[in-house]
Amino acid sequence: MKIQKNFFWKNSILLIVFFLSIIYSLPNFLKSHPYLQVSFTEISDPNKKFLFISDILKKNKIYFKSIKKYKNFFFIKFKNFELQNKAKKILSKYLIDAIEISSKNISTPIWMQKIGANSIKLGIDLVGGINLVVKVNKNEFLKEFNQKKRKSIENFLKNENLPYKEIIEKNDGIIEILFYEEFSKKKTVSFLQKNNIKILNFKKNSKSLEFKFLESMEQKISNLVEKNINIIKNRIKKIGISEYYVRKKGDECISIEIPKLQNIEKFKKTIFSNTRVEFRKIVYKNIEEKNKLFFSKDSDLYIESIPILDGNHILDSNVSINEYGDPQINVFLDNLGGRIIENFTRKNIGSLLSVVLIKFDKIGNKNYQVEDTISIAKIQSVISNNFRILGVKNVQEARKISYLFRSGQFELPIQIIEEKIVEPSLGKENIKKSILSCAIGILFSMLFITIHYKFFGVIAAFSLVFTLFLIISIFSIIPEITLNIYGLAGILLITAISVDINILINERIREESKKEKEDFIKIIKKSYKKVYSSIIDSSITTIIASIILIFLGNETIKSFSYATIIGTLISTINSFIFTKYIIKFLIYKKFLKKFYK
Repeated sequence: MKIQKNFFWKNSILLIVFFLSIIYSLPNFLKSHPYLQVSFTEISDPNKKFLFISDILKKNKIYFKSIKKYKNFFFIKFKNFELQNKAKKILSKYLIDAIEISSKNISTPIWMQKIGANSIKLGIDLVGGINLVVKVNKNEFLKEFNQKKRKSIENFLKNENLPYKEIIEKNDGIIEILFYEEFSKKKTVSFLQKNNIKILNFKKNSKSLEFKFLESMEQKISNLVEKNINIIKNRIKKIGISEYYVRKKGDECISIEIPKLQNIEKFKKTIFSNTRVEFRKIVYKNIEEKNKLFFSKDSDLYIESIPILDGNHILDSNVSINEYGDPQINVFLDNLGGRIIENFTRKNIGSLLSVVLIKFDKIGNKNYQVEDTISIAKIQSVISNNFRILGVKNVQEARKISYLFRSGQFELPIQIIEEKIVEPSLGKENIKKSILSCAIGILFSMLFITIHYKFFGVIAAFSLVFTLFLIISIFSIIPEITLNIYGLAGILLITAISVDINILINERIREESKKEKEDFIKIIKKSYKKVYSSIIDSSITTIIASIILIFLGNETIKSFSYATIIGTLISTINSFIFTKYIIKFLIYKKFLKKFYK
């Protein structure tokens, strides 16, 4: 009775694991369908919005399979990609209150996505796509950083009325100030010490002072590279690309992979648009020249060059229609940005405020800066964390500006140093060859162990299939893992490892059955006990080698390492639990009358 109970719960666990492995593997075998995701800030009347969207599509003879609502967005399913692209253009024109309309290619039903069952993320060598490597311009950043710090020193000297002869920039970021008198030097030393700036020499009789900014620039640059990575990810998300890989490569480079995408020029123009947003005060023509102003489009006004606030403080932005039917941009700031704009508007009610877009471009070896005033508004009341911008030409222009607000601005200047396009046909060819090689390897392995070990070989072959389903399901569950052609090679290697383990077990069972005629259960236990240590040792050494490859290898090799680690763990556990249990179960049910002779 006790044995029957044990078999019952073990049966249940194995069936549940097998069922889940099939469910989580299934998305990889389903055909993908083109969708549009139409997102709104809020949907007050879902039925009305549903009818409005379907009427627009029907009037323009764009046929869709289904429209479903989830939270604040609609999913529209189409028959082909041509209809998807056509619908996107039409809906962008009519749905002026939509925050975002993005294209998606989905193979997994929504209910599967909710339980985390997604298809495996494939590398560009398998599905085609683009690969870019960008490098941060560290020298330009350091130059700008030193200029800002130097400016803060100059402002201090001017505000405190401390006369000085000259400020000299030396090598390695060292700055020297030549003073007229000792008093000015002492006061400057006090200021530098309070601001954690390293003083390099301090001679009492000398009227010069050398110092260097103490900040750890390596750590600062590393942090800014991480911020650039987040900005790139944010910009990619905003244009509706759901599958992408953005990783740090070395200390100063960022690797970007977008599977299935082919239009590299459009992607570069959208993602690497080096645009900065600034909010600046507007003053009239008769202002004193010393404030360093530049002339605006409006001939009666000047816009101050020093910004009140920049785009780094913008958390989010969207487009809506105001009570007069005009488009407006809703801007949401972080706490610090909210405090800055609140203090400014409180002191400047009645003044004019401008929103300036600064675009950076490079022609040949020269860098150009183009400044464009997109909005001028009168400050009528105190504003803080959120406000709206009016006066934009149309909804399309408002969406572009809102996108720039949301996407952030790069903390470090960047430049593309490497770009590559992999054709979809090449990716498909790689998939065909890889799957064919895996299939041939697995079939021959299954055939060999079935012929050589008869019924035990059939069990081992079934165990191998179960192992493959588990590997695929785990790859599908973990979104951080990308499967490339090296990963497929790793799965093929795991097939060999799994077969090796089963050969060791079956050979030991054969040997033990020849030595003594005990009952079957004891022979199985003894056989597994004797091969246990050698299989574990072999698995551990394989896993250690793969872990070393993860830390020392590049991104492409990591897929191979992950496949090897996951596969080795699964095949080892599978052999000691699943295969052993199946053999015991068949013996208990008297399906196996005898062992090898």
